[in-house]
Amino acid sequence: MSDRSHPVDAGPDARKLLQEQAAEHSPFLYGWANLRLRRFPSCRLTAEDVVQETWMRAFVASSSASVPAPQALRAWLVGIARNVILEEVRRPGAREALPERSTALEAGVRDTVTSLCTQLARHELVQRFLAFADGLEEVDRQLLVRCGFEDGHPGEVALALGLEPDSTARRWHRLRERLREAHWDERWGLGA
Repeated sequence: MSDRSHPVDAGPDARKLLQEQAAEHSPFLYGWANLRLRRFPSCRLTAEDVVQETWMRAFVASSSASVPAPQALRAWLVGIARNVILEEVRRPGAREALPERSTALEAGVRDTVTSLCTQLARHELVQRFLAFADGLEEVDRQLLVRCGFEDGHPGEVALALGLEPDSTARRWHRLRERLREAHWDERWGLGA
């Protein structure tokens, strides 16, 4: 039995870990991507595109680099997803689609990931979360993304958003209570 508290070496074990964790982390990534993309209205990516490209990159990376232990996997995936969005936003000619993949590994993974992404768009839990997020004020949605999904500190987030640190900390505290009441802290670890 392997120790799941350490990174998994590149190769088949890393790919197996990613396959095992995909169903658990994909709804979280989809929710995060949906909210994050709202900051970039001219970006042509959809949440499904971000999730698909994130998993593609993770699987490709697992062939040559170790994969974080399961408890650190979510943060690693959010980092990859953030790069997917930022690369697209910053790319000249960003109106074009993401490049097609061609290796056998990527082709095999693409079908699995595409099927998963199609399911996510219809996933009841994801839709309930997005309805919850839509009911928030824009500032609270930004706190949800930056403090809840990305584990940012409220003081740093306040500076990034041009807000007062004390009021931001209070606002985050109230939002965490709402997340707990709706059980999003249990489902996705938000507001913990």
